[in-house]
Amino acid sequence: MTLQPSHSSSSSSSRHWEYYVFLNFRGPDTRYGFTGYLYKALCDKGIHTFMDFDDIHRGNEISTSLMKAIEASRIAILVFSKNYAQSSYCLNELVKIMECSKHHGQFVLPVFYGVDPSVVRNQKGIYEEALAMTGRRFEHDMDRVQRWRTAMADAANLSGLHFKGDGYGYEFVEKIVEQVSRVIKRVGLTIGDDYPIEMESKESSVSFFSSLSHGWKYDVFLSFRGTDTRFGFTGNLYKVLCDKGIHTFMDDEALHRGNEISATLVKAIEGSRIAILVFSENYADSSYCLDELVKIIKCSQSHAQCVLPVFYNVDPPDVRHQRGSYEEALAKHEERFKNDVERLREWRAALHHAANLTGFHFKGYLMNITLEV
Repeated sequence: MTLQPSHSSSSSSSRHWEYYVFLNFRGPDTRYGFTGYLYKALCDKGIHTFMDFDDIHRGNEISTSLMKAIEASRIAILVFSKNYAQSSYCLNELVKIMECSKHHGQFVLPVFYGVDPSVVRNQKGIYEEALAMTGRRFEHDMDRVQRWRTAMADAANLSGLHFKGDGYGYEFVEKIVEQVSRVIKRVGLTIGDDYPIEMESKESSVSFFSSLSHGWKYDVFLSFRGTDTRFGFTGNLYKVLCDKGIHTFMDDEALHRGNEISATLVKAIEGSRIAILVFSENYADSSYCLDELVKIIKCSQSHAQCVLPVFYNVDPPDVRHQRGSYEEALAKHEERFKNDVERLREWRAALHHAANLTGFHFKGYLMNITLEV
């Protein structure tokens, strides 16, 4: 798969570029998730990237600063997400990007995030509905609506990357970064001395946990609800920890069999210096998560292991007092495990204990746990 240069790309080598990459995306869909992770991964590679951090756009036109950023970017990454076409700002940016690709030789990489390329190309399904709705706001300016449609069709016809949600988000981000790096390397792009770029990092990571690791098999054990965060937040966290040289245990779904956590998981918990608990909306739905939690709290009390709770889009009081989705989940468990009252009591006590510890609360804003651990 290759990025698509414009027909006038021969003139691009003499043009001054301020950024390597411009990110075009629908803020409420991916700003604090996929696109935020992508922005960080690009910057970590030394790829100077423009990302619009303004959640509030006024008027119907993209700002002068955004216009200049698009014109000054060598590569544009288009993140087509579920609600992308609901935003006239995204569509106006897209039109500008495709114009710059045609006239200035900029590269364009479409990323289809949870949407099929054919839906974007042919404006079907959710894109058809969104354009009908957005188009009604601009019924006095049908030329603009037609430019949106043409730009989407042209962009979706380019070679791109399709994330279907069946793999780890960080692996998909890595593919994009690798693709961008190859393009930069191929065209010999430089953007001044302030932004040197290293294509191959030879730096070896040494765990900053090394002073704590003696006698422990792992630095960190991750406890999480797989269906909530495996391919998103927790997968990205695992990648960041490993990149920092932090030896981390993240379980495999195959380890879940029967009603008890496996001996492998028990040993991994006992052999970990730190446990990170990712409390997500459906964490308490899983008896495996709750059994892991009980074991982790017991180890923290008997072996002085550290426990770090992360409240991922849930309020700490809801976990502490088992309210909301946690109350509903435990009510279901009470019916299922009505003959094992002691187990239920241990789950509730462990939730309460863990939620009283100092931790992190993720409300939809990016955070870097590894710097704080």
